[in-house]
Amino acid sequence: MSLRIEYRLGVQATADAIWAALEDVATWPEWMAMYPEAKGRIGFGEALTLTEALPGGSRRLLTPRVSTWTPREQLVWSERRGFLANSIRYFEIDELSREGGCIFANGEIFSGYLGERMARRLKRELQAQFTAIGEALKARVENP
Repeated sequence: MSLRIEYRLGVQATADAIWAALEDVATWPEWMAMYPEAKGRIGFGEALTLTEALPGGSRRLLTPRVSTWTPREQLVWSERRGFLANSIRYFEIDELSREGGCIFANGEIFSGYLGERMARRLKRELQAQFTAIGEALKARVENP
């Protein structure tokens, strides 16, 4: 079994503009409060160094490797989150129109016995963060 937490929204911008924002990891802290510190490059197998901050003050250092990426479409990394817990973090762009209409989604899929329990415990905080990321990206690319 697995549990998905996700936020999707329509964005009036091109897939290129959305991808440019995602690809520029160094600027993530400017618009992604969930990652107040971010370093690395987007590419298959590339390592990222991220500080994840959730409401309530909890922070943790992440050092994931990009497991899947398709420019203008998808960025994915997976992480073992302790004993019997795994997660897949993703950002997806579905281009509806070359002129500037896309669906942007970001979320995380938790699996494993403890992964599902972790997701249920963190669901409210993660949902709020994924919503904030979607809305901040929308504002950034629709009003550059």
